Amino acid sequence: MLISVLGFFAYRFTGPNLPSPIISSKNWLRLHFTSDGNHKLRGFSAQYQVKKMTELKSRGVKMLPSKDNHHKISVFSQVGPSARPSLFDPFWPLTIHCFAPSNMIKQKHHLNDQGWPVSQMGVAQGHNMCPDPGIPDRGKRKGTDYGRGSTVHFSCDEGYELQGSKSISCLRVTDSYVGWSDDRPICRAPMCGGQLKGPSGVITSPNYPVQYDNNANCTWLISATDMTKVIKLTFEDFDLERGYDTLTVGDGDVVGDQKTVFHVLSGTTTPDLVVSTSHQMWLNFKTDDTSGSLGFKVSFEEIDQGSCGDPGFPAYGKREGKGFRHGDKLYFECLPAFELVGKKNITCQKNNQWSAKKPSCVFSCFFNFTTPSGVLLSPNYPQEYGNNMHCVWLIISNPESRINLAFNDLSMEKQFDFLSIKDGGKAESPILGTFSGNVLPPSITTSAHVARLEFLTDHTYTDRGFNITFTTFRHNECPDPGVPVNGKRFGESLQLGSSISFLCEEGFVKTHGSQTVSCILKDGNVVWDNAVPRCEAPCGGELKAPSGIILSPGWPELYKEALNCEWIIEAPPGYPIKIIFDKFRTEVNYDILEVRDGRFPSSHLIGSYQGTQVPQFLISTSNFLFLFFSTDKSHSDIGFRIRYETLQLQSDHCVDPGIPVNGQRHGNDFYVGALVTFTCDAGYTLSDTEPLECEPNFQWSRPLPTCDALCGGYIQGNFGTILSPGFPDFYPHNLNCTWIIETSHGKGVQFTFHTFHLESPHDFLLVTENGSFSQPLWRLMGSTLPPPLSAGLFGNYTAQIRFLSDFSVSYEGFNITFSEYDLEPCEDPGIPPYSTRKGLQYGVGDALIFSCFPGYRLEGPARVICLGGRRRVWSSPLPRCVGVLLSPNYPGYYGNYHECIYSIQTQPGKGIQLRAREFRLEEDDMLKVFDGSSNKARLLGVFTGSEMLETTLNTTSSSMWLEFVSNADNTSKGFELHFISFELVKCEDPGAPQFGYKREDKGHFAGSTVSYSCDPGYTLKGPEVLTCLRGERRSWDSPLPLCMAECGGAIKDELSGRILSPGYPAPYEHNLHCIWTIEAPSGSTISAFSTSGSPEFLCKPKVAYKLNRCEFVRDQEICRVTWMDTEYSLHFLVYHTEEVHDVLRIWDGPQEGGVLLRELSGSSLPPDSHSTFNTVSLQFTTDFFTSKQGFAMQFSVSTATSCNDPGLPTNGTRGGDSREPGDHVVFQCDPGYVLQGANRITCTEINGRFFWQPDPPTCTAPCGGNLTGPAGLILSPDYPEPYPHGRECDWTVSVTQDYVIALSFNQFSLEPSYDFLHIYDGPDSLGPLLGSFYGTDVPDRIESSSNTLFLAFRSDASLSSNGFVLQYKENPRESCFEPGVVRNGTRVGADLKLGSTVTYHCDSGYTLEGDQTLTCIMGGDGKPSWNKPKPICIGKHRRLETVV
Repeated sequence: MLISVLGFFAYRFTGPNLPSPIISSKNWLRLHFTSDGNHKLRGFSAQYQVKKMTELKSRGVKMLPSKDNHHKISVFSQVGPSARPSLFDPFWPLTIHCFAPSNMIKQKHHLNDQGWPVSQMGVAQGHNMCPDPGIPDRGKRKGTDYGRGSTVHFSCDEGYELQGSKSISCLRVTDSYVGWSDDRPICRAPMCGGQLKGPSGVITSPNYPVQYDNNANCTWLISATDMTKVIKLTFEDFDLERGYDTLTVGDGDVVGDQKTVFHVLSGTTTPDLVVSTSHQMWLNFKTDDTSGSLGFKVSFEEIDQGSCGDPGFPAYGKREGKGFRHGDKLYFECLPAFELVGKKNITCQKNNQWSAKKPSCVFSCFFNFTTPSGVLLSPNYPQEYGNNMHCVWLIISNPESRINLAFNDLSMEKQFDFLSIKDGGKAESPILGTFSGNVLPPSITTSAHVARLEFLTDHTYTDRGFNITFTTFRHNECPDPGVPVNGKRFGESLQLGSSISFLCEEGFVKTHGSQTVSCILKDGNVVWDNAVPRCEAPCGGELKAPSGIILSPGWPELYKEALNCEWIIEAPPGYPIKIIFDKFRTEVNYDILEVRDGRFPSSHLIGSYQGTQVPQFLISTSNFLFLFFSTDKSHSDIGFRIRYETLQLQSDHCVDPGIPVNGQRHGNDFYVGALVTFTCDAGYTLSDTEPLECEPNFQWSRPLPTCDALCGGYIQGNFGTILSPGFPDFYPHNLNCTWIIETSHGKGVQFTFHTFHLESPHDFLLVTENGSFSQPLWRLMGSTLPPPLSAGLFGNYTAQIRFLSDFSVSYEGFNITFSEYDLEPCEDPGIPPYSTRKGLQYGVGDALIFSCFPGYRLEGPARVICLGGRRRVWSSPLPRCVGVLLSPNYPGYYGNYHECIYSIQTQPGKGIQLRAREFRLEEDDMLKVFDGSSNKARLLGVFTGSEMLETTLNTTSSSMWLEFVSNADNTSKGFELHFISFELVKCEDPGAPQFGYKREDKGHFAGSTVSYSCDPGYTLKGPEVLTCLRGERRSWDSPLPLCMAECGGAIKDELSGRILSPGYPAPYEHNLHCIWTIEAPSGSTISAFSTSGSPEFLCKPKVAYKLNRCEFVRDQEICRVTWMDTEYSLHFLVYHTEEVHDVLRIWDGPQEGGVLLRELSGSSLPPDSHSTFNTVSLQFTTDFFTSKQGFAMQFSVSTATSCNDPGLPTNGTRGGDSREPGDHVVFQCDPGYVLQGANRITCTEINGRFFWQPDPPTCTAPCGGNLTGPAGLILSPDYPEPYPHGRECDWTVSVTQDYVIALSFNQFSLEPSYDFLHIYDGPDSLGPLLGSFYGTDVPDRIESSSNTLFLAFRSDASLSSNGFVLQYKENPRESCFEPGVVRNGTRVGADLKLGSTVTYHCDSGYTLEGDQTLTCIMGGDGKPSWNKPKPICIGKHRRLETVV
């Protein structure tokens, strides 16, 4: 016996040794079991379970046995635990689809023609060759060897994505079997990302709620329809592979801009909501190349500007405040026994984000209950509790009372996590019970008035926990038995000797316990003598009551699995039975309710129902109804609630026959002889078109018909609906349905999709228009709604649809409407020269008839027809009317001494084609043909004998000249020449080079020219002028030139222009070293610093030169310009190079001896640069590795009379605006920033060159420093830009000796878990650590105990965030924190020293809640603090809102 587990690798097991657990790398496993014909043994039993890949990854394991019993299913060898049969060879390909909240497992079995299960790709037996795996649609395959050990590779056409394995290998399964390691992948169009518009919508990860794809990169851009509003994003479901797959949420429309990123999300943690600051928001979803999770579902909607959105209420908590505008605050508190986790209050900030997440209320790990009843939960219930917990709860009642505990839910890690209940309040009190696992215990009653519950967990797996209800009662009372679910209770007394009765609600029966319980004394204890009954919906039964209710077993919860329930309803003889469906929903294809007209399973079938499609009611024709409900062993649903009643036949009419589902009834008279008819909604077909007649026995003549969505059909009409079978329920398995749609003649068919969801890639829809499905127009699958499609274009006025489904998973299917539309006509073919045409219609099937003028002969068909198809064409080319030239006396012999001249003229732009139908000349007689209007034109040929037969002559102009000469000797028959006109053959339009344009285009005829120029910054490579050549074949004399951005160059005499990186806008090349020099116009006497005089240079005629403060004198072709103090300015349009490695350097003047102005790299757009010389030099160097887009800059010449504007430093201010020589400008940085450079610069002139000395400074947020003074700001490096990677910054803050430091957090956002800010109480890191902070969760403020603080900031090498703004202020050592003001009120008092007071007053209409006056006292920790919390002012009519 051999069992193999196939994935990307194979495991083989045989013999008695128990294998180790196996974990797949995908969401499926294949098991292949082979046995021979000899001995048989017990076989095997294996369990498989669904585990999240993130759980395995986080523990760093490949194979890990689990104690988690969730989702376990056993796979047994055939015939169960008994001995297996011989000669058995099953194969289990297990496909596991995971859905939230629980994982649903379906098995797919593929059978070969012998009935044995095989993989979808097939397994070959008896040789070492795998079957041909095929080629995916819209894809390619590399590799044709299918032998054992070979591998084939797959790829997709451009625009499609590969779903599945890129390569599969032929592996040995057993000694006699080989098979492919995976199924052939499929190629599909991208199904993620897009542009979305408000006012609201939903975004899901690809395949949601099934596991998303690997290597996904999806981008969504959301835009509000109202540009004055903003976007609010709410997370409904979120589960990504932690640390590997991310969803980035950003503000605006620049996708990927790190400055606009709100959050980078992974795992299962999300903010309450995200609100944009503009009318747009973007999301980017990226996954790695390994297994993922279930994905996400988020909703978005437009909201008004200035709002952060409603963050909601914490479960088991209260909230005060209803405003969500900027500056509004919300206050939170929890119900008793719950602890607040998070901030007690949050503020709506100006960036539309709340200052923190709303807090949560977690059941306390320690609490004393004193109420007479209540609920006790495990921490975080119903979510998973934590590891290493030790919780203690006391329930304390009156001394004369006892306590009863009833378990509502219990689910803990068995044997490792447990709950102990003790009879008393001490740790050594007697133990009443210790519980673990998920078996629900019976109620427990204490003998004491105190109960102690202890909950302990270990360091590994966790679970849901427990939910316990407790009540207290006196010693002479029994505990309150409660009310059974689905039942009623009669009696309230709990005293000794009293009794309570119970009754199940209609449709339920008692399956456990007693209908009456009595409070008795037993063994000295006051207890109930019986258990409380359990009321459940039964699986079948015989029902004889005149009315009642039938419920699916398990109602109102999901029905149970593997059911086979039979109900028989019996009425008195002669009385029919009516059943009414109040609620009905079952799993389509698997769980079915049959209703039969009689008491036996073989009685007439009224209907078989599944999904949600049931009639309003059904009526039997006899006094019996038989109902049979069967379910499979997997997924279940809500089930059904059916009412039944006995009908008394009327003495004068029939009962209401009902209305079919998805149909209508016509006729409401039910008297004897009356007829009622039925019709169906669009897309449904009536099962029986005959009307129902009320017969004399007051019974209808036939059962109520049904309206069904059929599998295929023939549809004729100009509109209609096509539905998948069973719609709107899930479609059945193994379908092969074909619909043929025929419209009016000359019309096409347009399909519009309203619903579309098929299992991809197993179930699909084919659309064709020629009856062949081997090459359909479209193959549709998945859940993306297709766009409208057009078909029926071949002139047969029909279209065909075929739907195929496999044997496994199904979905909602499709709802398609179709309508006919006018087909596009053929184009007007025109009228051949020298002809007439009959017919003015160009539609499909229309005909045109042509005839020639007298003297011309028709060549080609006289009748053409417009054909259908994807491209409208006529049935044949247009005919031609041919002109005729005849030799003298033709068809008789021509005479001697002829000198005949023929001249043919046609329309300008057309040429003349000449052919000989007959041509017989004597050897010395000849015909000369010229390409033009005389014999001076180009000679096309000289012909004699029969030389012109089978020769075609074409002119290159609109004229032709012929000369026929015969001598005195013999003559012959002569010639019959046919000529037609044709469009002159032109050179094709050569187009324009990229980044260039046509300067002049003189046409494309022979001899004409086209000249070219390039856009600024590009250089023409190739000829400037192209000429159209003469001859039979038209072509240009040279290829189209190119416009290229070159590596370096010298630019002279240009007043403005552009410089581009080589190859721009394509990425530049590696290993470049480019140098550009820009000089003032040649001939000038400009020195290194200034120029004067009258330089001369050539001017282009009719071109005006304009230069600031220049004088122009025109002297023929010479311009004289008086140049003054020339300078260049550089303005960057684009800049993106590899940071550090690819560098652009700019010199003011030549490289040697010039001043280095800039050294640039990265992606930030540089500021403008200005030269002070008349020369600028640029050098661009790149390395051998990554390249980027490069740069584009504009340069221009101006005349300097003063220094350039030195600009305003970012995060700084400037004093002084004058820029004349000798003027000064003073700079100062904003708080928290440090000046880089001199704070004062002077405008200097040397020989007409104006410049600032020294260079203007910049303001930067430093990385660390020593800060002194009474107050100040501390900023993260480069703030407000995201801080750099890999930084270690230390700040020391020192204030006056007798003061302490109060540090406030104004802004704070660091990458969670990787970037930190550590704060120490003292001058260095040896002092006490006050806190380590990351993410966005920080306190309002921190206070030192001395006059120094030490701050250490550390960032890693990966993601960064917005950073922080901290404000420090010195306070007297004996003073309290600044208490702040109260909203909707005022404060009196500003002194914060010990003993001082502040008093609060509320505005009109508000009431003070709390103490009005606060006093600064010395706290228990030895630090000054206020003796009371700050009060709040609330509206007189406001109340706390509570959500449990």
